Amino acid sequence: MFPLGSNYPVRGPTPVTWTIIALCGGIALLQALQDPPFATATLLRFGVTPALVTFDLWPWNADSPHILLTLVSSLFVHASLWHVVGNMLFFHCFSQPVELLMGSWRYALFFVGCGVAGGLGHALANPSSAVPVVGASGAVAGVLAAHAVLLPWTRIRVRASLTGSDTLPAWVFLAAWTALQAVPALDMASPVAWMAHVGGVVAGLLLAPLFSRPGVLVMAPTPGTDDATEHGPGIRVATLPAALLAGLLVAGAWAWLAGLQQRAAPDIVLAAKRVIARHRVAGLVVPRQPDSALALYREAAAGNPYAALELARALDRGGGLPTDRAEAVRWYAQAAEAGIDEARFAYAVALLDGDTVARDSERGLAMLRLLARGNAPAAQAELARRLETGTATTAADPVEAAQAYRALCNAEGGGTRDRKAALQACTRLALMLFAGKGVPADRDEAIRLLERAAAQNYPPAQNALGLWLAADDPEATEFDDKVRPGDSRARGLFLMAAIARDPDGMYDVARIEERRPGPFPMSDADKRTWYERSAAAGNARAAQRLQSP
Repeated sequence: MFPLGSNYPVRGPTPVTWTIIALCGGIALLQALQDPPFATATLLRFGVTPALVTFDLWPWNADSPHILLTLVSSLFVHASLWHVVGNMLFFHCFSQPVELLMGSWRYALFFVGCGVAGGLGHALANPSSAVPVVGASGAVAGVLAAHAVLLPWTRIRVRASLTGSDTLPAWVFLAAWTALQAVPALDMASPVAWMAHVGGVVAGLLLAPLFSRPGVLVMAPTPGTDDATEHGPGIRVATLPAALLAGLLVAGAWAWLAGLQQRAAPDIVLAAKRVIARHRVAGLVVPRQPDSALALYREAAAGNPYAALELARALDRGGGLPTDRAEAVRWYAQAAEAGIDEARFAYAVALLDGDTVARDSERGLAMLRLLARGNAPAAQAELARRLETGTATTAADPVEAAQAYRALCNAEGGGTRDRKAALQACTRLALMLFAGKGVPADRDEAIRLLERAAAQNYPPAQNALGLWLAADDPEATEFDDKVRPGDSRARGLFLMAAIARDPDGMYDVARIEERRPGPFPMSDADKRTWYERSAAAGNARAAQRLQSP
């Protein structure tokens, strides 16, 4: 049910209405020009994050002004062009009459107040959510409610209605539209912040009398119609009752917030602490506070396995917190006990390496095998690599390693990580097929696997295929001086791998030019540059070559 207009005669300027439309439209265009369009970082920075509002806005602290600001900034940021177009068309239908009855400055405050109420309503209904909500929907709902209170008999043109008429009284339209807000509430996966709409409607109903110009009546007839004959001249609401209604709204929101903070279930509190800690680490919405973020993360991680995993990642990779591998492994272990695959994988690797924990190769391999049976690509790749090379306390098993590589290579996962793991497995299997290690030697299949992985721009496969063409050995460590028919293509493969910053590719693109100069020889300076880059990436052969005369 979409409004197309009304029979209210707009007489006079409505600058706030057009300013809001221009602001929302202009900001949406800027968002559309982002890379990617409507980037998540913008939504995080300017949207309302429920957990911050519910558990970090009050008691007042260093975060509070920034969180309060998002309740306003979120009104002018939208999730897509369709989002802003729908909101503004809806807004335009009801806004101008309300602005004329309130006056521009009162109307601006009213719009923001309804938007803030909508944001609060959504946050209080989803207290531990980390998903930001954006858009003017709550404020627009408040404007619709104010229109229905001040001008209930105004006829709203609609495409269709249950009554068969193409117009509805404003109050009927409000009632029907509000009832429809229950529909998205039934779908837990719906992106519609329906409680923001409800919060805006409640605010609009209670605040409209207070923000109207002195002398403006509620339930007034539409100018130029005979509504007064049928429904009366309207009702005057004194300032004190209007202020009491506004106070009722504020008191209700405060009581809801206080009640949530006092009676929230432990899992909700822990989830909220995790969100607050994440924001204090990132510094997107609130100021960066690593010390308090670490303390909150630890509290949340003690009872929330996903917070434990998140904290372990941050401590392991230095994501805004001081790196501490030993503590990271402890949190990986706790999250692993809860059955989180990523944590189980990280902890299994730590057990195999004896990394800040007692080495336990048997348990580590058992965890990797369990994950591999669940088709976890990273675990399959790590298991195969460990079985191929052996661990400190476990002998190599090339047969099982080849089987693991083949299973992963054939899977060809769709995600970026899965795809990389599959290409790595195809490349390693190809090298084992060349050498007859763990599987019968099969050069033809090995070359097909290398060709397939190289065609998908996997640098180690490109480099291995280039070595086969130039030296008849995909694991060759040096070149002789004999020119081969495949040298030209090998140079191209080495160069592609080198450009992708593969250490071996950078070494081999310079080494083949040194031993077998092509038709367009590489300068000594360029060759040295590739050696230096390879050495900087950890290639010992390149470092040794730079030291040679």
